[in-house]
Amino acid sequence: MLPPARGSKQGSGAASTAARRWWNRKKTWHRYMSECDVVSCILLGVGVLQLVFLHLEFRGGVPKGEFDSLKCSSSSCSQQIPKIIHQTYKTDQVPPNWASTPKAWQSVHPDWKYMFWTDERNRDLIDKHYHWFLGTYDSYPYGIQRSDAARYFILHKYGGVYADLDIQPLRPVSEILGDAVLVLPQTPNFGLTNAFMASVNGSSFMEHVIKALPDHANKWYQIVRHWHIMTSAGPTFLWAQYSKWGGDKSRSV
Repeated sequence: MLPPARGSKQGSGAASTAARRWWNRKKTWHRYMSECDVVSCILLGVGVLQLVFLHLEFRGGVPKGEFDSLKCSSSSCSQQIPKIIHQTYKTDQVPPNWASTPKAWQSVHPDWKYMFWTDERNRDLIDKHYHWFLGTYDSYPYGIQRSDAARYFILHKYGGVYADLDIQPLRPVSEILGDAVLVLPQTPNFGLTNAFMASVNGSSFMEHVIKALPDHANKWYQIVRHWHIMTSAGPTFLWAQYSKWGGDKSRSV
């Protein structure tokens, strides 16, 4: 069968169909690129806001503690941080991959008190001893924010060592505490972490932290979920508060 002639109706229809397909693909591509431009602009805007936040929060720099954790501040060294280990999870039913962690901490620290905190116990602590914060605590949109906030109140009330469930001890933690009154490890990347902390009870730094929590619960720059969590009660918030804290850093690590 011969192909349709160049000006035939059949040939014209095929060309028209091909043109429409090409045009539809072009419109789809332009729409896709426009959507990408919108997303890029949003991400760029969020990035700029984060940089503005970092500038505002860390204008004074981020000083390190002045205390060497492997040494004591005097020849007569005695541990100041209470021998209490704190860990927390939503319920008493710890996931299998973390189930061995509580026993590991207790095994390496047989003479320490071990306190396990559930979401219910965390809220009871706030309600009973820090009722002024309960409204903010309950208003957090994400459970991790309550978990982050609760650990500061736990250390303020009882003192001791807080450790996330994915942290297991290899040796007694006393070896790195010396007679420090505050321990806030730096992350391998940048800043401080709240996955492991230690302090005396009634710590002036922890008091500073818990009093700053309400003002950081909902800031204008907390647009993205992850950034909201990090800057409202998470590690970035903690890092900023250590930068702003005007207390004695000579006994902090």
